[in-house]
Amino acid sequence: MSSSPITYPPPAATQFRFVMLGWLCAAATISYVQRNCLSAVELDVSKELHLSRDEMGWVMSGFFFCYAVFQIPLGWVGDHWGGLRTLLVLVVVCSLAVGGMALAGGLVLILASRLLLGVGQAGLFPCSIALVRQWLPSRQHAAASGLLAAFMQVGGAVAFFLTTALLARGMDWRVILALYCLPGLAWAALRPWFRDEPAGHSRVNAAELAIIQVDFDPVPNNLNADRDVGATAVSVIAAERPDELPASDASWATVMLRPAMLALCLQQTLRAGGSVFFATWFPAYLRETQGVTAQQAGNLAALPFVAQGLGALLAGAVCDWLLAQTGSRRVSRQYVAIVTLVVCAMLVFAAGWVSSAATAVTLISLGTFCAALSGPSAYACAMDLGGRRPATVFATMNMCGNLGAMAFPVVAARINTATGSWELVMNLFVGIHLVAAVCWWFVDVDRWVVRPAPRGEESGETS
Repeated sequence: MSSSPITYPPPAATQFRFVMLGWLCAAATISYVQRNCLSAVELDVSKELHLSRDEMGWVMSGFFFCYAVFQIPLGWVGDHWGGLRTLLVLVVVCSLAVGGMALAGGLVLILASRLLLGVGQAGLFPCSIALVRQWLPSRQHAAASGLLAAFMQVGGAVAFFLTTALLARGMDWRVILALYCLPGLAWAALRPWFRDEPAGHSRVNAAELAIIQVDFDPVPNNLNADRDVGATAVSVIAAERPDELPASDASWATVMLRPAMLALCLQQTLRAGGSVFFATWFPAYLRETQGVTAQQAGNLAALPFVAQGLGALLAGAVCDWLLAQTGSRRVSRQYVAIVTLVVCAMLVFAAGWVSSAATAVTLISLGTFCAALSGPSAYACAMDLGGRRPATVFATMNMCGNLGAMAFPVVAARINTATGSWELVMNLFVGIHLVAAVCWWFVDVDRWVVRPAPRGEESGETS
């Protein structure tokens, strides 16, 4: 009598993709601490280095100039050389740049350090987005983007809370900036644990790889109401709309001139221009309009970052949930962004009519919470539409965003200097968010701007 062979259940999927995502979130946190720490010590720095408000405006904007200019080159490098390898170099460069700010004795070195910091951070998020696309299934892209955006804001909040606390305890601003070099170097030291692609990684088994690859190349499409809108809702055959897909070898200029790309870039320009106010002049705005102390201003200035982080975290989950429920990118990306940006503008406008600092900051924070809800929509669109070049497409969008971020601190300083008031600055903030909402109406979320490549051609690094 023969016995039946013993069968064993297949091994459970490993979860290393979430370790990878956590590592990228740590990089996002560190980068935002490094980019925002100068704003928290701005008054001390300008006083010791004898810098005027206009000069400090150029120092703050200098970061965004290089951040914008180097987005596309470093996005291209990440696509061709490998996102992880590029990321490692850039994090080290950023840490050295913060050390340079700590050593500054005048305008030249602190400006040069901020420019170098902008160069270093230009490629961080394009490479991170490309890695998210490699390591997570498309139905989790918005949630992962929201998580990255949330940890960016955690870094911004930490920069203000921690820096002002250290200043209050008598620590010199130079020592504080020097300390902020260390986390990035520690992060870079963990590089051997990670790689660009999950395939072949010793800590990723076949079951986890199947989860990652199940709907790796989402094809933008207007899904029918009767289509399965579960986990495979966005796994649609490319041949369904061949006449609407651009050639895979389309030039960057061709891609950039597509209406969806133009609209996506313009909304990013406006949103980033508004959000950078909180990383630059918001503490000064609070001290001069609400009569609070430097430490109170630093603590209050951290609240919009907390609100943005919570908004981004919620938005990613909501966008992916809406995509699963409706099968519509237009609902889960486009409509979410339009509604939240309009509500943001209304709340910030209302803040200008209250006299209490706490109430004003609460309304502004609620506004930034709503504005942050649109961030994962933009990130997810860049991954959805970016095809074989997600880092380059995201970098193009982010470059445009940072042109707006570069301009806003200078424009705000000029308006404040000319009028002696922050009222027009806040009205500008309201206006650009309303225009950004209009831009989202023209973002065609149902077409690629670059055709996807077969798996394995996404990255320059395979080992």
